[in-house]
Amino acid sequence: MRLSDMVLFVPGLPELLVSVVVLLLNAAFLLGVIVLGVRIADASVDDHPESEEIQMRVALLERKVERLEAKLDAAESDDPTE
Repeated sequence: MRLSDMVLFVPGLPELLVSVVVLLLNAAFLLGVIVLGVRIADASVDDHPESEEIQMRVALLERKVERLEAKLDAAESDDPTE
């Protein structure tokens, strides 16, 4: 008698093997979802060089606006029409 014939005589064994395979596939899927979530969360936390450049440009523009406001205030205070 072959081994494959003997396996078929064990009642419930094919269902057990199928359930083990399904359990392993579910575990692999859940692990993949967790890994993907961690990678997405990690990517959103990283500082990108573009964001540093944008922050520098915003700071430069803020200083420029402050200088222009100071010039405007000085021009208004020197205005002889008041």
